[in-house]
Amino acid sequence: MDSGRERKSCWPRSSNLRVKKQFSDLDRDRFRHEGFEFIANFFENSMAELVARNPGLSQTFRRIDSNRFTAAVYKNGRKVCTDLLRLVTA
Repeated sequence: MDSGRERKSCWPRSSNLRVKKQFSDLDRDRFRHEGFEFIANFFENSMAELVARNPGLSQTFRRIDSNRFTAAVYKNGRKVCTDLLRLVTA
């Protein structure tokens, strides 16, 4: 007789069960900083690849500090795109 403790892998079940996770302020801050660092690296590497694939383009990428960076793309010396990104802390 089945006591309810045995589970057969072929029986239907939900595959997306989870328990709500509680995040600390430290968890949130680390996520925010690591995410911003990832985005900054993504911008820098993507802009370098854009220039490598397109003659006539140049780029600048400058980290102002650990929470801000600027990026610009130039076509034949004329600025065609620019952005300033910053990490906003709550």
